[in-house]
Amino acid sequence: AERLGQAIRFPTVSSRDAALFDRAPFVALLDWFEAEYPAVYSELRAERRADHSLLLHWPGRDASLPVGLFLAHLDVVPVEPGTEGDWSYPPFGGAVAEGHIWGRGALDVKSGAVALHEAITLLLAADFQPERGLWFVFGHDEEIGGAEGALPIARWMEERGQQVGFVIDEGGFVLDGVFPELGGRPLAMVDIAEKGYATVHLRARGSGGHSSVPPPSTSVGRLAAALARLEAEPFPLQFSGPVEQQFAYLAPEMPFLKRLVLRNLWLFGGLVKAQLAADPKTNAM
Repeated sequence: AERLGQAIRFPTVSSRDAALFDRAPFVALLDWFEAEYPAVYSELRAERRADHSLLLHWPGRDASLPVGLFLAHLDVVPVEPGTEGDWSYPPFGGAVAEGHIWGRGALDVKSGAVALHEAITLLLAADFQPERGLWFVFGHDEEIGGAEGALPIARWMEERGQQVGFVIDEGGFVLDGVFPELGGRPLAMVDIAEKGYATVHLRARGSGGHSSVPPPSTSVGRLAAALARLEAEPFPLQFSGPVEQQFAYLAPEMPFLKRLVLRNLWLFGGLVKAQLAADPKTNAM
């Protein structure tokens, strides 16, 4: 907990605005990892990429096996200016108080970076040697797309023909009270898939002119109408494989009526979809 608190105190904020992207805290954080976990950096091969991202390689007993890949990112999103006083503890204070670690990155996801270093340290102390090679990748710009960190590292692994057997990235949380039907038992969300995304660029062209004599339809108006049509046509509601699996695992833990519904989505699927769609958080599933 104290080490995670220390890691949070490095204000590793990534920004699309290069003028606001302070790289110094990233270098300081990587230096701190090396000093705090000497066994990791003496036993594993460490490489810094783009000066601020990190690769750790732990060779396995069988080099013919596809490697395991563990990911965590070092950057965090900015704190909205003017909201600093709304925080229970300073966002980059790394306070360990009231049974929690407080600050930017405690959940997303310096906790993962610190936990992996802790795990490697404990395994090395136990003389553990992995069967397959293991890679640990810590990117510095995940929150803005990973173009400098993850992307070139992925291309480098691809160019060297590195086969990857599995990837473990940041996942869900252990949730309390989300489903009252569970009787207060915690629910561990093990995420097994990741949503993708698409960026759509719309362009409208029109004749020039003076704003004092606007045409009946402007480029801005046509663009706004196109955006409104896109918003009015969302993807249809459907249950994906991971969501169906989640319901299948939850069903036996539910009271009779909800168990009946979740086990018979072929009949009650429309009802469940409507309920999920009513809340943006569950609609996204």
